[in-house]
Amino acid sequence: MSITIPPPQKRVLRGYAVDPSLAVSLSTLPIHELRYEVDWEELTPRSSLSPAPRTRRRGSLRSPEETGSYPQGEYLEIIDYDPATGVFYEPVNLDDPHLLAQGGHKPDVGNPQFHQQMVYAVMMTTIRNFERALGRRILWAEQIPHSDRPQKPSRATRPPLQFGFVQRLRVYPHALRQANAFYDPERKALLFGYFNANPADPGLQLPGSTVFTCLSHDIIAHETTHAILDGLHRRYIFATHPDTRAFHEAFADIVALFQHFTFPEVLRHQIALTRGDLQQQNLLGQLAQEFGWATGGYGGLRDAIGGFDQNGEWKPKSPSIDDYRTQKEFHARGSILVAAVFEAFVNVYRERIRKVLRIATNGTGNLPQGELLPDLVDELARVAADTAATVLRICIRALDYCPPVDLTFGDYLRALITADSDMVDNDQYGYRVAFVEAFQKRGISVAGINTMAVESLRHPLHDTHSLAHNELMEKRHRLLAKFLQEVKSQIAYAKSRAELYEKTLDVINGIRRTPARVKQSKKSEKAPLLRGLNKSLNELLQSFLIANDDRTSNRNRHLQELTGLMFPGSGQTGTKTEIRNACENQGLEYGYLTGRYASYVIDKVWLANRAAPDGRILDHVIVTLVQKRGVFFERDALTDTWKIKGYFVDDHTPSKERPENSIIFRGGCTLIFDLEKQQLRYAIKKDIDDKARMLRQFLYEREQQEAGEETYFPSNTLAKLSGPFAFMHSHHPAGEHSHD
Repeated sequence: MSITIPPPQKRVLRGYAVDPSLAVSLSTLPIHELRYEVDWEELTPRSSLSPAPRTRRRGSLRSPEETGSYPQGEYLEIIDYDPATGVFYEPVNLDDPHLLAQGGHKPDVGNPQFHQQMVYAVMMTTIRNFERALGRRILWAEQIPHSDRPQKPSRATRPPLQFGFVQRLRVYPHALRQANAFYDPERKALLFGYFNANPADPGLQLPGSTVFTCLSHDIIAHETTHAILDGLHRRYIFATHPDTRAFHEAFADIVALFQHFTFPEVLRHQIALTRGDLQQQNLLGQLAQEFGWATGGYGGLRDAIGGFDQNGEWKPKSPSIDDYRTQKEFHARGSILVAAVFEAFVNVYRERIRKVLRIATNGTGNLPQGELLPDLVDELARVAADTAATVLRICIRALDYCPPVDLTFGDYLRALITADSDMVDNDQYGYRVAFVEAFQKRGISVAGINTMAVESLRHPLHDTHSLAHNELMEKRHRLLAKFLQEVKSQIAYAKSRAELYEKTLDVINGIRRTPARVKQSKKSEKAPLLRGLNKSLNELLQSFLIANDDRTSNRNRHLQELTGLMFPGSGQTGTKTEIRNACENQGLEYGYLTGRYASYVIDKVWLANRAAPDGRILDHVIVTLVQKRGVFFERDALTDTWKIKGYFVDDHTPSKERPENSIIFRGGCTLIFDLEKQQLRYAIKKDIDDKARMLRQFLYEREQQEAGEETYFPSNTLAKLSGPFAFMHSHHPAGEHSHD
C-alpha cells in the first residue's frame, strides 16, 4: 500500500544577506549567507533549451511566450534575458532533487541561475509578509486601457472600462546595463541592472568590478514593494504634493529595512558588533549602503538614518522640528519618514530589553567591557527580530487605513495609530507612543488635529447612533451590511488569485444573467444573482439624496461629510439635464454607473481576515471610492496670487483642449466595515471640494513643471520611457541614461 506524501510547507533557498562584495571583510563573513524559507508552491518546470536565442533588435525585451523557457509560479515569472547581449540565460529549476536537498544553488556571483534563485526567494518573502499583515492575497496592478479620446455625455449607457488581470509580475534579473533597478508599471515588470563599480572607498570594493542589483536583498525587497503598493493604491504615484513620491520611496525602504531585521542570524551579528545598540553604525541601518558604495555616493534614502562625517566616522542623524517643513526633494523628504519609523523601532526595542539588561547587569544597566555573552546576544536578537516584525506588520497594515488619494505623512501616522489600535487594545510596549514621538520630532503634523495625543490621532469610529432617528438610513445600512456578508461568501473561498479578481469584479459590477452563468451555476432562470456593489451603494446614496422632503439638504451635506464626495443637484426636483448641468458645472461627470447623479468609481473591494494577538478574529470589508474633477486657475492681478477660476469634466476634455493652468483633482474615501457587527467602522476621506488642497496641488504641480521634473522630461529619457519609478531610482541626471 503506497502512502501519499504531502508537499512540504516551505521551500528553503540560500541567498546573500549583504552585498557579496562585502564577503571579503572578516567582520561581515558571519552574515554572508542567509537561508530563506518561502511558502511552497508548484513551479512550472522549464522546457528543454536549445542554444540561447538572440533578439531581432538589440535592446528589446522579449516575452516568455517567445522563448518558452522560464520558471514561473502563482505570482512571478522570471525571464533572464540580457538585452545588452541578446542572450537568454538558462532558467533555474528549483524542483531539481539535488537543489531541493541542499537549499538551492550556493551563493555565487558568477552563476545566473543563482541570481534567479535570489530574486525569487526575496520577492516571495516580501509578498508573504504583505499577505500575512493585510490578511488577504495581494493582486498586481491591473492593465488599464489608455485613451485620450473624450467620452461623450452618453457614456452613462456604456459598460465600464475593462481592466485586465495581471497574473504574474515579470522579473528581469539582468535587464539593464546601468546602476539602476526599478518597477515598470506599464510592463508590470521588475527590471534589475548591473554595472561596473565606481566605489567611494576602493578599500571596500574593487573599482571596475561588476555589481548586480539583483543580488541585494534590500534592492529586491524595495522594488517588490513598489509593485505591491501600486496594486493596492495605484494613485499614490501621482505627484500631487511633496509627500506622494516621497512616501512611495520611503515605504519601500521601510519594508526592505525591517524585513532584513526579521532575520535573527543577521541581528545576532549586528547586536554583537554594536553591543545591543542598534542606533550605532551597522549594515542594516544604512539601507542598501552597499549600492551606495558601488555607485560612488551615499545619498538620499540609502543613508536615511545616519552618515559618515569628515573623519570617516559614522554618526546617527539628529532629528529637527524643521525637517518636514524644509525638505522638499522627494528622496530627502522620504528619508524623514524612514528615520522616524526606525527611531520608533529602536525606542520600543530598548523598552523591551530593559528587563533582560537589568538581569544581565545585576540592576546597574551598564554592560561590562568585552564581548557580550552568547546567550544574551541570542535573547537581544530574538527581541529585536520580534520588534522588527511587529513594526513591519503595523506599517503594512496601515495601508488599509489610508485615504485612496493624495496621501500625506500625517495621514499615514493616523493610519499607523488606527491600524494598531484595532489589533491591540493594550499597547504594552508603547509602539503607538513611539511612532507619535518620532514623527513629532521631525515636524510631521496632521491636518485638522490640534493635539498629537494618541487618542486624538486615531480615526473616530463611525457614530451610527446619531442616525437612529432616520429609519430610511437604518434600513439602508442593514441592506448594505447584508450585502457585505454576501461579499464574504463570494470572495472568501476563491481558490486562486485569478478567481478572486473575477469574483471581486462580480461583486462590484454585479453578475449579469447569461446562459453561460446559468449553466455554470446549475440554477434556474429565476435564481438570484449578485446585484453589484454599485447598485447597493446607489441605493444607499438615494436614501440620502432622492427623498423629496425638507431633510434632503441635510442628507446631502452628511453624505459629503462622510465620504468626501459631491453630488450637485441630487435630491432636487429637476430634470435630468438640469442635474447634469449642476454636476458638470462643478467639473464632475454625470451619470456614469450612478444613475441620476455625479459619477464616482468603486476603486477597490478587499476582504481582510486578521487574527489579533489576543485571539480575536477581525473580519473587515474595505471599500475605496474615488471621484475626480478638472479645476483651472487664474492669477489675481491685484494680489498677485492664484485662485480658482472654474471647473471642467476631465473625461469629456482631450488633453490638448484642457484650460491653461489646470489640474485633475481627486477626492474619495476608504470605508471599513465590520462584518461581525455588520456596520460601518471607519470612513477615512479626502474631500473632493477642499479648495485649499486644490490650490496646494496646483502650486506644487506648477513648481514641478517649471523645474522640468516628473512628466516634463524630454521624450528620450528613461523617466519618460519607463515611468516615474525609473526616474526615482536613477543615479544619472535626467536625459543622460543608457539604453544599452
